[in-house]
Amino acid sequence: MKLNKNIMAVDAETPTLMGGNQPLAIAAVLYSPYGEALSEFCGRIDLTKEVLEKQDAWIMENVIPEIIEISNVYADESHLMSEFAKWYLANKENSIVVAHMCNPVETHLFIEMYKQGFIGMWEQPTFYDVATVLWMKGEDPWSVDNYNAKHQLDLSEVAGLRPHHPMYDVMATWKCLSHMMREDVELPQTADLPMIKV
Repeated sequence: MKLNKNIMAVDAETPTLMGGNQPLAIAAVLYSPYGEALSEFCGRIDLTKEVLEKQDAWIMENVIPEIIEISNVYADESHLMSEFAKWYLANKENSIVVAHMCNPVETHLFIEMYKQGFIGMWEQPTFYDVATVLWMKGEDPWSVDNYNAKHQLDLSEVAGLRPHHPMYDVMATWKCLSHMMREDVELPQTADLPMIKV
């Protein structure tokens, strides 16, 4: 089978698993069928004192330190979603949208984007969950990092980023998915990912 669609990998970091309507940061990369990064989005909200006071200890320890250096900063969740929606609408044609464990975070994100009028009802994506692909292949569905480590995949292109930075999560998800797809679809043996500035 030959893959003839682009793949858009998406990740959102939120205060809770049900917090897709309150994203702290969003990243996405549009990849060609052969692994070329065609376009990317990465942004976060302004981490004001008021925002930080609402976060629990786990978010403060694991997420905030990873997203604080993201340079594209938006005033609040609504502005972040609005700008991401513009990028998404400009790049969604002929694209498959993927995420790792998209339920509930990324699905709620797009529902909220619809509720706020940033995308139309029929412009929401049908998510393809990489966790399901991992499970169907007998791998641990909970972690793309475990798969990438098991298969010794090169993640040097993440340039020092770590889990819970949304761009790291997007690129690790793509690396995992593209490796699994090589068994089933026509892809080159190497799909080099360019350095992405965030």
